[in-house]
Amino acid sequence: MAAVLNYADRQIIAVLKPDIQRELGWTDVDYGTLASLFQFSAAVGYIFAGWIVDKAGVRLANPLGVASWSLAAMLHALARTIPQFGAARMALGATEALGTPMAIKTVSALFDETERPTAIGVSNASTNIGAIFAPLVLAPLAAATGW
Repeated sequence: MAAVLNYADRQIIAVLKPDIQRELGWTDVDYGTLASLFQFSAAVGYIFAGWIVDKAGVRLANPLGVASWSLAAMLHALARTIPQFGAARMALGATEALGTPMAIKTVSALFDETERPTAIGVSNASTNIGAIFAPLVLAPLAAATGW
């Protein structure tokens, strides 16, 4: 479930882009900058995420990861300028980087080596479910309630 949420969070800004762009006057360059900031911070975050998960352990890393990227996602609600959205996107990218090492560490702790490939396959599939789920659910929700 954490991986589904992780990847749904990543898609939200793309789904809401037309509404936010219209309301806040973003350009396509602004949106591209935000996407790049997210990717950059995720890339840097991955470097440290495995170490954090190793030090925290599975029992602490999972709730810590979900809580941290959930808080980072909520920061977007407070943002009104490109720098504010940029900071929120960077926080989200850096914290969501915990997802992959968390999943691998959890699978290693819960499954023996003969079951791990299947468990990792299911974990990776769940990221795609999140990416598919986000536009199908969030677009109608945003149309009904606003971003």
